[in-house]
Amino acid sequence: MWKTVCQSVIGTSHQQRNLPCQDFGHYQLLDENTLIGAVADGAGSAKFAEIGSKIAVEQSLLFLAKLNDRPVSNSEEELDANLENACREFFTLLVHDVLKTLDMEAKKRKCALGDFACTLLVFIATSEYLAAMQIGDGFILVRPNGGEYKLIFEPDKGEYINETTFVTSIDALK
Repeated sequence: MWKTVCQSVIGTSHQQRNLPCQDFGHYQLLDENTLIGAVADGAGSAKFAEIGSKIAVEQSLLFLAKLNDRPVSNSEEELDANLENACREFFTLLVHDVLKTLDMEAKKRKCALGDFACTLLVFIATSEYLAAMQIGDGFILVRPNGGEYKLIFEPDKGEYINETTFVTSIDALK
């Protein structure tokens, strides 16, 4: 049912400056019907961007996997009526969980939270629904059976060239 692609390669500017790949992505099949995934792109200016990306993705997947263990909500009608608010609240909790983990790592390394700056895209997909969030300039494509590829969100490119929002930004949840 699912076809997934997740790959990161080091860019030429990183190679020239002898920097590591600062991107990280991973996905997990929770059961035959539920796929979760996350992708993060570390900020080139952040001291530990590659670590921030990996932590953000891994913590997001842990958070999503816990959701799968929860009992199913009440009726479908009740779920549909509150779905957008429920998703917003859920992804807000996920971001706070990621930030808490990044903050613990920053304290451990005696550095600033911003040293782990990265974008973050997260999704949970079943045969019945797709829920996703995006912080930053990445993008997620979907293609229903027999359909065309579609962007879920437009990339957040910011006001200026090479500007975006990071999970560690004050306004990340906007």
